[in-house]
Amino acid sequence: PAIPAFIEKSFRAWSAIYEQKFDAVLKRHTPRRPVTARELAETIMSIIEGGFILSRSYNDAKFVARQSRQFRQYLE
Repeated sequence: PAIPAFIEKSFRAWSAIYEQKFDAVLKRHTPRRPVTARELAETIMSIIEGGFILSRSYNDAKFVARQSRQFRQYLE
C-alpha cells in the first residue's frame, strides 16, 4: 500500500505542475477547441508515462521525444 500511494502522490504532484503551466498558457491563448488545463496535464502525463513503457517495449530511446513533439504540434 505504501508504494502505490507514493506513486499516486508523485503523479498527482507532477500533474498539478503541468496543470498550472497549461492554465497560464490558456489564459494567454484561446484554444480552437474547448479544453481545460487539467485535461492537458492529464494528456501530457499519459504521453510521458505511456511513452516510457512503450520506449522500453520497443527498445526505442527516442519514442518519448517523438510523442512529446506530436503533443506540442497539437498544442500549436
